[in-house]
Amino acid sequence: MKNETSDIVILDCYTDEPSGFGVRPYLGTHQIHLSQALSFLGINHYYLTIDDLRFCSRGIQNDSENTDLTTYNLTENYKNAISILHKAKTIYIIMGCFVEYHYFSTIPPKSDEVYIFLKETSARKILFYVLGTESALDSSYSKSSLSKIIDHVEFGNTYRFVLEKSKERIVGLINPNYGLLDKISSVEPSIISQLRYPVIAEIETGTGCNTGSCTFCIESVRCLNPIYRAPESIAKQVKCLYDAGIRHFRLGRQPNFFHYQNQNTFLMEKLLSRIREDCPQLETLHIDNANASSVITKEGIEITKLIVRYCTPGNIAPLGIESFDPKIRKIIKKPVTNKQILRAIEIINQYGQLRGKDGFPHLLPGINLIYGLPGQKESTHETNLIYLEKILDNGWQSRRLFFRKMTRPSGISFGEGPQSNQEYDKWFQEIKKMYVMPMQSRVFPQDTVLKGFREVVVKNGDSYLRTLGTCSIRVMVEGKKLDAYGFYNIRITENLGYRLLKGEVVE
Repeated sequence: MKNETSDIVILDCYTDEPSGFGVRPYLGTHQIHLSQALSFLGINHYYLTIDDLRFCSRGIQNDSENTDLTTYNLTENYKNAISILHKAKTIYIIMGCFVEYHYFSTIPPKSDEVYIFLKETSARKILFYVLGTESALDSSYSKSSLSKIIDHVEFGNTYRFVLEKSKERIVGLINPNYGLLDKISSVEPSIISQLRYPVIAEIETGTGCNTGSCTFCIESVRCLNPIYRAPESIAKQVKCLYDAGIRHFRLGRQPNFFHYQNQNTFLMEKLLSRIREDCPQLETLHIDNANASSVITKEGIEITKLIVRYCTPGNIAPLGIESFDPKIRKIIKKPVTNKQILRAIEIINQYGQLRGKDGFPHLLPGINLIYGLPGQKESTHETNLIYLEKILDNGWQSRRLFFRKMTRPSGISFGEGPQSNQEYDKWFQEIKKMYVMPMQSRVFPQDTVLKGFREVVVKNGDSYLRTLGTCSIRVMVEGKKLDAYGFYNIRITENLGYRLLKGEVVE
């Protein structure tokens, strides 16, 4: 960072919400908006990751045969991170992960680790916890060590907190102010120049869910009515980040991208075409979640076509199915039928299955299932298997079946997430054997060449790679230690395991 006298620090402890990613390789909306707000006010600020602090305190732990995931995501400030933190007068901590998950190149911290790094600092400490609500944070926060040293907790929008000069919580801060966000959207955020490695910039397209009733989700707790940013404002922000050097984007921070602007296809095309026109050399333009009930409408079919036309290949529309058991969906207030789900999968396949020049299908559905929902029985698993078999039998394709354990809406950052049990492990292995492995062979057959792998993690002398895109497939190259963030094309040689292929580098 050019200005060595800044006393403001953004400490990124990573975020993973049902409606948005902020775990590497993603740079989250909260982090971007906070930096844009500070830059708009002319306030210099440092950007640190938890990885920077780990490096400064203990260096890199693993040997040359293994990547240290705890220090993989360093910024330009990593050598002086502890000193920067202790000189700060204000530290903004951004954190909040919804699920317990083994990320490819990141290990988000629990609150106790954050406390260790911050306990000796004298700065005012403001915690932005992205999975809170207006009324409360999970009770585990008050029991944590971190709560004893935090001066203020905020659950709302980082840019509103800064620009509206809040010293105490503003009622309704959790609601967006898109006029205010538009005002700062063309301001280059200082954190971009402090990055060492490429990221996927998460772009907020809207807030709130058009169903908003799923009992297990933070959206049902917040009860925010859907509101959407104008295409011009979104495109302006993307162009600003593009001009600053970002080449990978995901249109996210919205539970249902297919409901953007209440399914106004004119505005959807205006958004996507404007981004492609303004950013001709972008490398990734992907989307976020989708509700099956929005995909199957006449407008949803047109939106599918627009996504295929304007976005880049390798795109996924993750469908929050949660369970194929209709009794379960009734209990959790998930308003979609199995017939609608299968129709949505069919539509996305019809228009998105064609492969792009990088070897990836343009757009495929993702399937999200949850273990531990209210009313779950052995028959729930049997029903899931029946409908997964229907998808296979119909010749359709899907990317990334995510079978996770149910967590509380406020996430797991202040405590342990749900533990695996024998039943979960058994169900997972059966889903993997019956569906995941055959589907991976279908989507990524042997000898397919996939292009544009960037992230590299080394384990026991083998390299594991993924592209900078939504929920990318992982590929293992045996016996080679490749450079992180190089450019690699891979020929697939074998289907190895859950979300994992084996391949070889090709020119």
